[in-house]
Formats: sequence, structure tokens, C-alpha cells
Amino acid sequence: MNIASFLNELRNQGIELRPAGADRLVCDAPRGLLTAEIRATIRAHKADILSFLKPVDNDDWSPLVAIQAQGSRPPFFCVHGVGGNVLNYSVFTAYLGPDQPIYGLQSIGLDGLTPPLTDVVAMASQYVRQVRTVRPRGPYYLGGGSMGGVVAFEMARQLKAEGEEIGLLVLLDTIGSNIVRNGRMPAEKALGWRGRLARMRHGNPWSVVKAKVIHIWNRSRRFRACRDCLRNNRPIPVEDRFWFIEQSNYTAMYSYVHEKYDGEIVLIRGDLTEDGTCLSDPLRGWTGLANEIRVCPIVGEHETLIEQPELGEVLAKCLREATR
Repeated sequence: MNIASFLNELRNQGIELRPAGADRLVCDAPRGLLTAEIRATIRAHKADILSFLKPVDNDDWSPLVAIQAQGSRPPFFCVHGVGGNVLNYSVFTAYLGPDQPIYGLQSIGLDGLTPPLTDVVAMASQYVRQVRTVRPRGPYYLGGGSMGGVVAFEMARQLKAEGEEIGLLVLLDTIGSNIVRNGRMPAEKALGWRGRLARMRHGNPWSVVKAKVIHIWNRSRRFRACRDCLRNNRPIPVEDRFWFIEQSNYTAMYSYVHEKYDGEIVLIRGDLTEDGTCLSDPLRGWTGLANEIRVCPIVGEHETLIEQPELGEVLAKCLREATR
């Protein structure tokens, strides 16, 4: 059984497993989701799950996940998207082969006990320290899907500033700051407000206002509940934990100020373009933010791009060329 795929499937259902000591697993799951079949599968593969979840360094919990630790080639480090999870990157093993080590960098806070970070520069600094535990010196091979590409971009900048070589920086349909700029409303949000204003003009304006007030109140309530858990050293419930991490990651992404990267970006992006949104720019907002931008368009939409076989094939080719 592929442990990474199994854990990813559990997370998609709201079930989270974490190690507690050398031989114990703790399971966080909303009531009724943990079926007898799932329990039996976890028990049957407990040793493999513990081995997979074991921290790469000596910390009790680490953002560094060894998706495939074996292999003689230089490791590829791939940063989480806005959801914080990296188990979706396990699909890369089929394309990169058994000799290519792959490590994911998951969001700090997925353990439910650590406050998530809300700053891309701080994230990149933490992740760079984790990467150095596996590979102390460059060249480094970095990437990330969607928001993960922004963090990988900042990691590359920090490593360059420390005198390290970047062998590859690959962004998987990541949006740059020419579209998502500090203090500027993203195009999708602007379009959303335009739609709400149209409904207010042609329908009942108070229903729109009421829905917005309820949304703000619920959001504030969930934030308070999550912060109360952290203050009292209680795990944040799974149904709130991923929401809390996602909100923290959005805060980090929209407040990040890009500075130019002294190197090449490889942008693997979907072929979908849509006027009035961040998908209207074929360079996805990265113009002028690197010395060179190499674009590799493939068939697929933003939400499902990681699972596309063509992406795995293009990524494998990029890594082969970069490590040759």
C-alpha cells in the first residue's frame, strides 16, 4: 500500500494521524468518520505509517516530510500549497523514479498544537533550515504548487543570499506579484464584489448585507476558537485546523512583497486562460521578477494540475536537465 496516498485520502476525509512517541499513533477525526475498515487498515499498517510520519530531524514535529527518501540523485524539495498538505506530491514518485529523493515541506501547524505562520519570509527561513538538515550545501532543487511556488521563490532568494547555488526553481501554476500585489485586491475578489453589488441593485440588498455579516461573524468565531485551543495547549479540531491553516496561508501569500530573483524560474502552468482573472496572463504575473522565465504550458486546470501525468513528465525532464 502507498502510505502517502492513504494518508492523503484520510486527510481529504478530515482524518489526521500523528505519531506520539516511538510506537503510538494519535488519530484526530470528527465523530463517525473513523469506520471499522479504516481502523483495521491503520492497525495493519501501523509500523509503516509511523515510519513515514517520523520526523526527518530530531524535533517532535517537523514540516519536512520524506515522500521518497531513497535515491542517489540530489533531493527535490516541494513546498505545500495554501491547504498546507504535501501528500498530494506523492504522485511525483511514479514519474521521477525510485532514484529521485522527494521531500515535502508541509505547513507548520498541521499538528494542531503549533501556531501557523502568516509570513512568507518566516516560512521560507524555517523551511531552509529544514532543507539543510537533509542537504547542507547546494545546489538546491526547489519547487511548489500554487502558493508553494511563492514560498519556494523566497527560499531560493534566501539561499542565494547565503551564497548557495540553485539548480532548479520550478513553480507549478503559481501566481506572481504582478497580479497578487501587496495591498491590492486580487482580480477574483474584485469580480466577486462586482457580482455582489449587482445582486444588491437588482435584488434584496439587505439579504446580501446580512449574509456578509453572518460570514464575518462565523469567521471571527472560528478564529477565536482556534486561538483558544493554542493558548490552552489543546489540539485544534481537525474540521477547524485545515481551515485555520488555509486562512493563515492566504494572509501570508497576499502580504508578501516579491523582490527580484537573481536566477531562472521554470513556470509549469495550465493552458486555461480566463479574462479578468489571474489566469489571463500567460506568465501568471512573474514578468520582471527573475532574470529568465521559462514557461511550460500543459493541459489542465489550476485545481487539478498536480495530478496531470504531463506535469510529472515535464517535471522529470526539468530535473534531469538541471542535474545533468
